[in-house]
Amino acid sequence: MIKDFENEKDAIDVVTESMFSVGFLKDISDCISEGNGDKLTVKNFYDQWSQQVRPGHIIIPFNLGIITSYLYTGILLTKERWDSLIPDDATPEALAEWSLSCVVVTAPMKPAPSVKYIIRRIRNALGHGNIKIDVPEDAVRDQLLEQVKFELFDVSRDPADTFLAVASVKSLIGLVRKLQSVAHADIRSRQ
Repeated sequence: MIKDFENEKDAIDVVTESMFSVGFLKDISDCISEGNGDKLTVKNFYDQWSQQVRPGHIIIPFNLGIITSYLYTGILLTKERWDSLIPDDATPEALAEWSLSCVVVTAPMKPAPSVKYIIRRIRNALGHGNIKIDVPEDAVRDQLLEQVKFELFDVSRDPADTFLAVASVKSLIGLVRKLQSVAHADIRSRQ
């Protein structure tokens, strides 16, 4: 388990950011549904909202908290519900199709892991909270999705059976989109 005090602080920040994002989405949805959407610019709404929520602080609604929440929903739920749709294929083409070709995987017991194996182990890492988010100090705003990396660690009952994936936010978002599209196509085909 990846657990140290700095990681603990980062984890609670991720939860807090997610809460702010959900609050922002709820409040802006309320504004729109109450018919006030045409009375405010997005900037004015944001300024009023952020002053009510956390005066003096800049809160960016698209943040690591909401991205992490997206990964939890997109990977845990889809993997658990539609595992049979994930290919047990380790070819470079399959890895690329599932946005896993740029993910650095270290799995001593599985030197050529398949899409299914990687997703299962990423799911396990998320399910056990074994994640670490690395944001480079010199990160550039318009390149954050490529520069910010998630480290996802899993260990099975056999302590030698470890797994570490280091993936950019961009790769993980691509993976979630692929999982969702495959599950969505399956659901539609059965209607």
